[in-house]
Amino acid sequence: MADECQELLRLMGKAKRFYIAFCYVREGILTFVLTHPSGLLELRRDSSINDIKGLLKTFCKFNKNSIFASVIEPKPLSEINYIKNKKEENIRFIVSKYLKFFTPQPTQRSNFVMPASKGEFKNLATNEQIYKKFEELREILLKKNEQTRC
Repeated sequence: MADECQELLRLMGKAKRFYIAFCYVREGILTFVLTHPSGLLELRRDSSINDIKGLLKTFCKFNKNSIFASVIEPKPLSEINYIKNKKEENIRFIVSKYLKFFTPQPTQRSNFVMPASKGEFKNLATNEQIYKKFEELREILLKKNEQTRC
């Protein structure tokens, strides 16, 4: 069953497949689980539904014992529910916000941690400008260390 659903999704276009997480058939109803609400707007169009039905019919022509055969068979009038002037179709779309297929991997921490500088270093600069810059840097580091102690 899962192989046939994967095969169906593979035969669909990339634009439609982008929104579909997976599909399944239960009690003659093909259900597509979508990853985003915009996919619901895209796939609920009559042209998209007709494309899916056409794909199902050609799929069932080549696979006689397919699970999609129950989907393309029309329902008897006694089983059709009319709700808000829309008849119940054999194809449904559901949007799922919380799909978790992959377990989140813990972030890798490095063993190397750079200790904070305390401003204690020898100034070996021979150039006078560079020497002054290192001394300014030392003052900044000493001020930051005093602030963290308080």
